[in-house]
Amino acid sequence: MDALHVVVVVLAASVLLAGVAQRLGVPYSVALVLGGAALALVPDLPAIRIDGELLLALVLPATIFPAALFASWHALRANLLTISSLSVGLVLATALAVALVVRWIDPAIPWALAVLIGAIVAPPDASAALGILGRIGVRDRIRTILEGESLVNDPAALVLYQVALAAVVAGSFVPGAVAAGFALDALGGIAIGVAVALAASLVQAQVAGTLVAVTLSVLVAYASYLVAEALGVSGIIATVAAGIVRGRWWTERSGSDVRLVDGPFWEVLSFVASSFVFVLIGLELPGLVERLGRAGLGDYAFFAAAVVAVIGVVRFGWIVLGRAARRAYLRTTDPGFVDTPLDVAGIVVVGWSGMRGIVSVAAALALPPTLASGAPFPGRDAIILVVSVVVFVTIVIPGLTLAPLARALGVANDPSIGAERKLARDAIRGAVENALAGLEAQGRITREASQAVATLYRESTLLADPEGTAKWRATPRNVALRAAAEAAHAELLELYTQGRIGSTVMRELGREIDVEASRAQR
Repeated sequence: MDALHVVVVVLAASVLLAGVAQRLGVPYSVALVLGGAALALVPDLPAIRIDGELLLALVLPATIFPAALFASWHALRANLLTISSLSVGLVLATALAVALVVRWIDPAIPWALAVLIGAIVAPPDASAALGILGRIGVRDRIRTILEGESLVNDPAALVLYQVALAAVVAGSFVPGAVAAGFALDALGGIAIGVAVALAASLVQAQVAGTLVAVTLSVLVAYASYLVAEALGVSGIIATVAAGIVRGRWWTERSGSDVRLVDGPFWEVLSFVASSFVFVLIGLELPGLVERLGRAGLGDYAFFAAAVVAVIGVVRFGWIVLGRAARRAYLRTTDPGFVDTPLDVAGIVVVGWSGMRGIVSVAAALALPPTLASGAPFPGRDAIILVVSVVVFVTIVIPGLTLAPLARALGVANDPSIGAERKLARDAIRGAVENALAGLEAQGRITREASQAVATLYRESTLLADPEGTAKWRATPRNVALRAAAEAAHAELLELYTQGRIGSTVMRELGREIDVEASRAQR
C-alpha cells in the first residue's frame, strides 16, 4: 500500500468513525480504538511499513504542540506540585514497576528491554479523558491537573524511551548512563525549543497575516522537533518548550483572526494524526498475529493483563501517596498553610483517567526492526501486540465509564464554572459599555452604533445560563443574522450558477457571509 492509499484510508476511516461516535454518543477515542481493532479483522488487507523515526516525527508534534500552545499557565502554576508528581514522578514509577513485572513474568528479558516496555506504556493519554470530562462540566481543578499531566508526561516517557531504546540497540544497559542521558536530552531539548520559538517570534514581528501566523506555528512545532533530533537531544521536549514560548505570544500578541483559525487548525491536525496511528495499528495487527502464531496469544493476553493491572495500581497508589506527601511537605515549609488537596471523588476520577493512547501506540510502532548488530529487534511484534491490547483496554473501559462515574461522584456539572462564566461575561459587558460611552462622549461614534454594539455584548450574557444558548440564538438580532446569511448565501450561489460572477468574488463574498453568520452560532 503506497502513501497516497494510506492517506485516503486514514481520512475515510476518520470521517466514518467520527460519524459513528457522534451517532452513538461515545467518545471519539473509543470509536477510534474500536475502529482500528475492527480493521484488523478485515481479511486480506495489505501490510504497511513506515519508518519509526518518520512516524514519530509526523505524529508527535501534531499532538503535543497544541497542548503546550493552549495551556493555562496560571492554573498550572497553582497546581504545580501535583502536576509535577503525576507527569514526571508517576511516569518514572510506572515505567519501573512495569519493568519489574516484565522481568518477573520472564526473567530472560534484559533490563534495558524491560525498561523500554515500561516507558512505552507509562504516559497516559489525557486528551481522551479531557474530551469526555469537558462535555460534562467536571471540576476545573481536575481538568487543570489532567491538562498539566499530559503536557509533561509524554516528553518524560519518550525521553526515557529513547535512552532505553539506544541501550537495547547498542546491547548495553548502565543505569547511570540512562540517568545522564535522560538529563542531557531534556536540557538540550528545552534549549532548542526555546531558541526556535524566540526566532519565530522575531519573524512574526516583521510579517502579518493569518496564513503566515498559522504556518509559522506549524514550522515551530516541526522545526523544534527535527532540529533537536538532528542534534541528538529530545525532540518532543523541544516541541513542548517551543509550544510554551509560542503560547505566550499567542495569548498576548496574536490577533483575533489568528486565534479563530489556529485553534481549529490544530484540532484537525491532531485528529488526523490520531486517526493515522490507530488505522496503522489496525493494518499492522493481522501480520503480527500471523508471525507470532495464534497458539501463544493466551500468553500475550496474560502479559497485557498484568501490565494493565500494574499501571492501574501504581497510578492510584501514587495519587494517594502523593497527596499525603504534598500535604506533609507544605505543612513543613509553611506551618500556617491551609491545603486544598483532591478529595476522594477527585482522586477516583483522576485515577480512572489514566488511559493509554496515541503516544504508546506510536512508540511501539516506531521500534526498529533490527539492532545495531543487524539481528532482529527482540520481541518487537510481541511488544506491539501487548501495547495494542493495553491501549484497547485502558481506552474502551474507562472511556465508556468515566462520564457516568464522574456524575455519580458529584464532580460533573460543576456550578462554579457557570458562576465564573457569568462573572466574566458581566465584567466584559461592563468594560465594553464603559469604552463605548467614552468614545460616544468624544464624538467618535454615534449613539446608535454604541447601542448596537452594547446590545450585542448584553445578549451574550445569556450564554452564562444553563439554557442560555437557546435563548441567545432566539434573540431578534441573531434570528435576523441567520436569516440574512441564508438569503445572502442563496443569492450569491444563484449568481455564481448563472455565471454572472466568478469564483474569486464567490469565495470572497462567501467568506464575508460566513463570518457574519458565525456571530449568530454557538
